[in-house]
Amino acid sequence: MISHEEIARKFQHLKPTFHLADQVAVGLPIYSVTIRALTLSRKPIPPIDEFVLKCIDRGLRSTAQISEFLGLDEAVIKNTLVNLAQMDCIALIPEANSRNQILRLTRKGKTTLQTAEIEEPEEREFKLHYDGLLRKAAWYGRLETLRFDELRENDFYEIQAYPPKRPQLSDLEVRDVERIVRALGNPDRRKRDLLAIKKIERVQKLFIPALALAYVSDGAVDIQVAFLIDGKLSVEHELAYAKMDGPKKQGIDKTIKSSVAEGQVAEDLGRELGMREKEVSQAEAEVTSALLAAEQCEARLELAEDETDKETLKLELEKLDAAKRDAEAALQALPIRNLYTFDHPPLLEEALNHTRERLMIISPWIKANVVDKGFLEKLEALLKRNVAVFIGYGISKQPTANLDPQHQAARDQLSHLAGKYSSFRFKRLGDTHAKILIKDSDFSVVSSFNWLSFKGDPNRTFRDEQGLKVQDKNFIEKKFAELLPRFNSVP
Repeated sequence: MISHEEIARKFQHLKPTFHLADQVAVGLPIYSVTIRALTLSRKPIPPIDEFVLKCIDRGLRSTAQISEFLGLDEAVIKNTLVNLAQMDCIALIPEANSRNQILRLTRKGKTTLQTAEIEEPEEREFKLHYDGLLRKAAWYGRLETLRFDELRENDFYEIQAYPPKRPQLSDLEVRDVERIVRALGNPDRRKRDLLAIKKIERVQKLFIPALALAYVSDGAVDIQVAFLIDGKLSVEHELAYAKMDGPKKQGIDKTIKSSVAEGQVAEDLGRELGMREKEVSQAEAEVTSALLAAEQCEARLELAEDETDKETLKLELEKLDAAKRDAEAALQALPIRNLYTFDHPPLLEEALNHTRERLMIISPWIKANVVDKGFLEKLEALLKRNVAVFIGYGISKQPTANLDPQHQAARDQLSHLAGKYSSFRFKRLGDTHAKILIKDSDFSVVSSFNWLSFKGDPNRTFRDEQGLKVQDKNFIEKKFAELLPRFNSVP
């Protein structure tokens, strides 16, 4: 399964003048619908029916003549004729200049003989889906679906349809439903034409798991949301959600824009260091270009049949993969980089795993979903190697009243480690909105990302956490020296 980091790299430059702010696991609204429909069923006619029709078509006019020609008992032929008459395929008509009646094919009989199929009207139940965003019948049988309680249990964000109403009979187009019915096939091998949808028998609301990609325009003027369903972009769902003004109606625009405002600190820092936006944009564009070129070559390789072409494409792919690695390395080597939501968790993980001398984390809040058993084990491993660790927290001067027990337990565990290791300074700073991460002299991050309370996983609401990663040693030393006195001051 493709990781969220890989998705971010692949789709971050999908929209020019927009950046990929966040990716969130969502549920797209659909309905499981059982309908009762009137169909025209067509099934192959039995061989004996076909031969009897052919005999009548060739001029045989009586049961005896047909029985003699086919070499079958008259009783068998008579039963077949009765069935064909009931299906309105044959008729008895007066013979010219005679009182006798003779067999003739009806219009339906001629059609049946031509197609070797018999048509029968019937009522049947069919089960299909109705897409709440696209407002049309669909079929998602091969995809996983979730009930509302399962959506909540998995912490998926609910994408709402506007208007949020269950499908009515008038919403179901016969051509859409017929296309689905034909695609599903029939166990009895009958072909069916849908004539009319008579009734909706049952309706159940469900959700399709998907990944929503939130894009923010330069200056946070516009928000666009794309959807990955089963790993593939669905432009149809993106356009439908935009048309119903979904980001605004669900408050996604306000949530993201409030995060962007905090990111202004990083923008100011970028201007202070004389960062040229063009340099970052060019480096990011080169990474995207290299990724797309490699993917296109890989697709051509999969379709290639000639062995010589395959070998040529393999060599080309090796070169493109090398170019992709070089472009990514060049981006990583920039002394200053823009960071977005999905860029932050890997940096914290890197710091916990590979810090050699010093680690500083400042975060307004501490929560158990981040400061969990794994976090504490990695932190203690650093302390056992005599790494100097500084963790500061606290957004207000007074401690939070009635703190959730699990979050309080996380703080208590950190306090315990601080008492156990002299190289660990754990302090409630109070009145801090700063979100800082400093690893050795390797990098410093100033951000709107709450390092110790927000895990950055996709199973939550939309956010646009922006930051700036600086890999300039002089700046890092200056920043560390600026913050260190806060840990030495008297509480």
